[in-house]
Amino acid sequence: MARKKSPPLQYLFLVTFLLIGLVIAVISFRSARFDLRQHASVDASKPSLSVTTSPATPRVGEPLTINFHLNTKSYDISGIQLPNLQVLLGNVQLNGVPTKSEPVITNLSLLHSLLTQTTSGYRLDHIRILSTPTTPYNSSNQTVTIASLTFTPTSAGTIQIIFDGAATKVTEFGGTAGNILNPPVNQSFTVAAPTATATSTPFPTSVAKDASPVKQLLIILIPGFVIVFIVMTIFITRKRTHV
Repeated sequence: MARKKSPPLQYLFLVTFLLIGLVIAVISFRSARFDLRQHASVDASKPSLSVTTSPATPRVGEPLTINFHLNTKSYDISGIQLPNLQVLLGNVQLNGVPTKSEPVITNLSLLHSLLTQTTSGYRLDHIRILSTPTTPYNSSNQTVTIASLTFTPTSAGTIQIIFDGAATKVTEFGGTAGNILNPPVNQSFTVAAPTATATSTPFPTSVAKDASPVKQLLIILIPGFVIVFIVMTIFITRKRTHV
């Protein structure tokens, strides 16, 4: 009875590549749709808030600073209202209470700033207004830090920064549009475990020196013979299968 021929190898490769391409296309399409939904209401010309950490890769046992930034782009503003900003710690534990700081910004005075501990982390309320009511503030498309929180994490985990989108506002100077702030984007970052300290392991140089030339040759040749034997076995098996 004739043995049924298996599909040619090139057909299997073709089907595999087509499936991989289809998977990549579906993932790209879904990512593009998500990106469009996320940025649909963002106007790059309007003021924005951002969050950064220092260092960029937080680690357990190392001081960490979370910075909150404002960029008014080309707008003149009369103030910023940043209430009910949630810092959710998750499984991250801290060595004490975070230290809050508010840098001095010319003509944008601090009206109110309060850090309150919650059951899930901390809440920050931050409000700034004009120092001189008749003189607007404009960061001239520069990013300025309006507040910072510094602490030392003692355990690994993920920290989330959650804005109150409805209450967070930037008001335009002399304008009637009300809130001109781009919708703030929530952030999350991971506090990694401490970096492991590398320990050196003594190298057994005496063994290499004492090894005879025959042993060194066998160490080199044996793996080669094993590889050749495996390749030859596969080749002979495939040849018998096609006979």
